[in-house]
Amino acid sequence: MSANGQYVYICMDDSGKLNKNELYTVFSGLAFTSSEERNRFIISYKKALDKIKCSNKYCKQDPRQCNGMCPEIKSNIIKEDSHRRMLLNTCKHYHTFAAVVENLRVYDHIIRFKEFGWSIF
Repeated sequence: MSANGQYVYICMDDSGKLNKNELYTVFSGLAFTSSEERNRFIISYKKALDKIKCSNKYCKQDPRQCNGMCPEIKSNIIKEDSHRRMLLNTCKHYHTFAAVVENLRVYDHIIRFKEFGWSIF
């Protein structure tokens, strides 16, 4: 904590596309009150993710000879409930949040400028 206040660290991802062809975009993530807390989460999440992605369910390599260059794991391709639970368990000790955006209600100028990033705000 600094003398002027507290830092909050946010890890966030989106699902869907912010355009008029999609009904919704969902933003969700985790918020941390210290860099140590954030680092602990990242280490435990990556460890769980590596264990899952190098299994023979998602990676074409022999698990005994895996070099870690397995394909990226997206939540929609996770086949095992135990794998999904393993990832969710790494998140449950932290502050989580979600925001659902109804794309048809987003101003046109925001849709037009979205390819330039969120720096316009």
